[in-house]
Amino acid sequence: MSFLKNISHNSLSDKELVALYKESGDMAVLGELYQRYMELVYGVCLKYYKDPETAKDSVMQIFEELGTKIEKA
Repeated sequence: MSFLKNISHNSLSDKELVALYKESGDMAVLGELYQRYMELVYGVCLKYYKDPETAKDSVMQIFEELGTKIEKA
């Protein structure tokens, strides 16, 4: 499934990526952080909703909200 097959090769820690995103606002940095957890989040959403498309939509909503929450932290 191409939705989940984006493999990260970044060696920065989660904490370093969050700090970098906070200072740069670069969505690519946020995307890098999110890639690490997207499969897990998708699995939880799929288990909860029992529908792949609804689960994908939920994952994207969580991604959109992630940037706002990191900026406030």
